[in-house]
Order: sequence, then C-alpha cells, then structure tokens
Amino acid sequence: MSTEDDDFSNELADMLVENFKQKDNDPSSRVESEILPYEFSVRKHDGVAIDPAPVNAQKVDNIEISENMLAHEETTEYEADQQDGMAESATFEDDGNEIMPEITREIQNNSNNNGKQIDILAKICDDKRRHIDRQKALISEYVLRRQVSLMPHVRGFLSSINNKIALGENALIAEIKRASPSKGVIRDNFIPSEIARDYELGGATCLSVLTDGPYFQGRDEYLDMAKRACNLPILRKDFILDPYQVLESRALDADCILLIMAAVSDPDAIAIENEAVNLGMDVLIEIHNEEELQRALNLRSMLIGINNRNLKTLEVDLTTTQRLAPMISSPRTIVCESGIYKNEDVLKMNNSGVKAFLVGESLMREGDIVAATRGLLGNM
Repeated sequence: MSTEDDDFSNELADMLVENFKQKDNDPSSRVESEILPYEFSVRKHDGVAIDPAPVNAQKVDNIEISENMLAHEETTEYEADQQDGMAESATFEDDGNEIMPEITREIQNNSNNNGKQIDILAKICDDKRRHIDRQKALISEYVLRRQVSLMPHVRGFLSSINNKIALGENALIAEIKRASPSKGVIRDNFIPSEIARDYELGGATCLSVLTDGPYFQGRDEYLDMAKRACNLPILRKDFILDPYQVLESRALDADCILLIMAAVSDPDAIAIENEAVNLGMDVLIEIHNEEELQRALNLRSMLIGINNRNLKTLEVDLTTTQRLAPMISSPRTIVCESGIYKNEDVLKMNNSGVKAFLVGESLMREGDIVAATRGLLGNM
C-alpha cells in the first residue's frame, strides 16, 4: 500500500470518527443502519481498496463503509483457511449448530489420528495467530486507536472485585459462554443480553464474555450486547497473544483482558500488559502451575487467576488452587477458575483464602440463571 493510500485511509478514518461523534445530534449524518464504532472498514469509492473489499457496504458522502466484525469467526472464514491448508479449526454454522470436525473429536479424545497426545492450547493459539494476521490486514492499528478514543470510561474490574471482598462476600465473575471444544454446545437458548441481566440480578460482580469463534462459538458482538444490558464490568475472554488484540478489546468496550501465561512469552506478556494499562484496562493473569505463577508475579497486574483446568489436556483439578493460592500474597487478588459447580466448592476454596471465582459452564447449563447464581453464592 502506498503512502498516499495510507494518508487517504487515515483521513477517511478521521472523517468517520467525526461522523460517529455526531450520531446523537444529527442522526441524518449516519448511515441508515446502525454500525458500531468497532465494526467498519473503509475503501475508496472508485473501487480501489484501502482495506479488503467490504461486506454489507453502504455509502456515506461517497465513502463505502462495511460491517466487518473484528473477530466474526464465520464458517466461511475458516473454510478458507482449510482450503489453504492452514487450519483444521472447529467451525460453526451461522445458526449456532456445531459442526464436529476431526479437530474437535481429537480434542475430546486428546489424541490425533496417530494416537499421539495433542497440545490443545498450542493448536488454538496457532489458529488464533492466523486470525490476528487477517484482522490486522482488515483494520489498521490507527483506525482501532481512533475507535478507542470514542469509547466510554472503563468500568473498574479489579476494584469491583476487591470492593465485594471487602464487604466480606465472595466475588463472582460470571461467564457468558455458548460452547466449548470439549463439551460442544453448552446452552441452546443463548441470548447474551438476557444472560447478562440474569447474572447481575443473581449477584455477579463482573462478567466474562467468550469472543473466540472457532473453539467456543463466541462473537465480538456478544460482548457489546452484554455491556449494554447491565452495569457490570466485563472481561473479554479470548486468547490474547498480541497487543493489537488489546486495542480490539477496548474498542469492543471491554474493561479487562485475559492474559494466559501458558500462551505467551515474557516479552509478549509485558507488551500486552503495558498496552492494557495504557488504555486503563485491568488484566486477569491466568496461571496453572508454579513456573507460570513466578512469571506472573514479575508483572504489574494485581489480579491472578488460578485455572484448575490444564489447558493442554483440559483436565480439571481443584487442588491446583489449593496448592498455588498460599504462594500469592496481598495486595494481589486471587481468582479461582474452572471446576466450581456448587456452593460447597466455593466454601472449600474460601478455606484456601480465595474469595473470587470465575464460573461459566455450570451456570450456563441452568434454566434459571438468577437462581443458580444466587445458589452458587449461597444467597438463596
């Protein structure tokens, strides 16, 4: 792309930002259908692409704007990967019905066709890196930063958890998750806005929203739907491997990101954390063994998540939290992740000094989410 094209792209991005700012005062200056600030790319009206050809393009002052979701993991996108021999990712129909390809069966069996154990996290991260490269080609960092400049202030994720704990209560990060690679579809009646409201009514302190598409059937717009429906801070639950994704997350109006130490090097972890801190976001640093914990303690973030699920094998063991929690001291806050199904599990972890929990699957399977959330917290 030429320097002239870069300049033209930046000018168009600035023009679009001003257009978004005028939304409330002058609705006629907007395109007819609502387009969220983080869901567009632009091109020259003469058809010479600045960004790849848009989808559902509409014209504003002879500029075409398209609704390209930052992580809209549609079946067609991953079919393209497979045609190129790039990925064997799990894919999903637009109507939410899961297609169970060979890779998902491998994950469930934790072996490939040759009977060799597979590293599930490595597989997911390989596919995610290819997705990040595609997104960078679609939406520039410049455009993302302009979008971020329009976002409202973050809701304090860590502060909300600490405030709840200070009251002598358990803090729940309730997760909005439609599916998982090991369990398939978890909830058929999946309406993120309703789930968010139910979690808030049930006493959740924060929310976690899955946005990974190929393995968890998540979408970026689920986070936006949840954020608009409640007053709780929200974690973007995804495999964050690049600072670019932190910008994406803030453009989605996320308040916190997940940083999985098993998925990143120390230099990458520092770069990702720095980007989040600069944007005013909190970071939940996830670990599941002693080595990852020591690396996490070298970072600045005060929120440490102990995942009882081994991301390489998907096995769950609550003794992971019991073993690692005593190694984490104040002012850091511990979050117990995975393997929490009932109030007795919460009380068991309380005995290890843990007062914050991230829970998804067990609540997502319940018909009455409000009652299930209250029951988990012992507030029935």
